[in-house]
Amino acid sequence: MRGFIAVGVALFIAGCGISGDTGRSIFDWIVEHIQIGSSRDVWLVKGSFGVEDRVALIFGYMDDMAACGDIAVAMNEKFPRAKYYCKSAN
Repeated sequence: MRGFIAVGVALFIAGCGISGDTGRSIFDWIVEHIQIGSSRDVWLVKGSFGVEDRVALIFGYMDDMAACGDIAVAMNEKFPRAKYYCKSAN
């Protein structure tokens, strides 16, 4: 139930058009404090040119880190110059 509430709040925030750091910090807080599913949620991160970009939030799998690892491997094969890796979100 908490997962549905978290997703609903996140979609509401995204739909409100909150821009800048305020919208991102609210979303970051939600992701950091509310776990969706049975395992910890994971960010798929792209680390190119020394900049860490979170490109996807992985949740809902039995093992989110393993699922993210599979995605990171596939992305690194397709885009070898970009370095994709996984980072715990909560």
